[in-house]
Amino acid sequence: RLHRRMERMQKAAVVGQLSNLIAHELAQPLAAIRYYCDGLKALIGSPGAPDKALLKMSAEGVEESLNRTRDIVDKVRSYAKSEVRRDAPVNVQKAVQTVLSGISASVREKTDFQSAVPADLCVKADALELELLLNNLLKNAFEAAALAQKPFVRLVAETDGDMVTITVQNSGPVISNEAFSELRTPLITSKKAGHGLGIPIAIALAEASGGRLDFRQRPGGGLSVTLTLQHSASHMEEESEDMEEENA
Repeated sequence: RLHRRMERMQKAAVVGQLSNLIAHELAQPLAAIRYYCDGLKALIGSPGAPDKALLKMSAEGVEESLNRTRDIVDKVRSYAKSEVRRDAPVNVQKAVQTVLSGISASVREKTDFQSAVPADLCVKADALELELLLNNLLKNAFEAAALAQKPFVRLVAETDGDMVTITVQNSGPVISNEAFSELRTPLITSKKAGHGLGIPIAIALAEASGGRLDFRQRPGGGLSVTLTLQHSASHMEEESEDMEEENA
């Protein structure tokens, strides 16, 4: 009976974790859909003929966000079927650009953001998982930087042997040792609208991909977060290697 009870508790915990994952990650595309719908209503209600270019942009934004919502739901379903593959080459720069396109333009304009990512740099991962991971890191970085006198976010990606390190640094308030030690703890957060799930989810995704997340306090305030993942040849590099082998 104890064994069956523990089994039920374990299954309930897994279901709870998946529920938290989908609820946390769906918030961003659903918020984007709401903003685009508000924009469509404003365009339709404005005097004169609506701007077709703006209507098209809003419609495409809704479609893109709906596709992202579907991808997240499909991803959660694939976990239950153990169908997730994390060995495909995923372009880091493309993933970063996708994430940045979902961050409010007004937030980005107020922050000195600089990025140094080689165009052909790829890691072994799942494309959507890498985007979700980077979204958590960059969203937190921009939100923390907004509280600093000189808000800035820096992103640097480089190879280190067989691994790739992606470092995100941001200005922000000085973090106490107690708050820093609780960063990895689920359901603990200093944000009024937060749930304390972003960093634990990011850690889980990094470890599932054979990597890790390291956190360091910056002396002047803010954080430095380093994501380490396995390096992967890009599709073009793989095709070139295949051609060389065929020629040999």
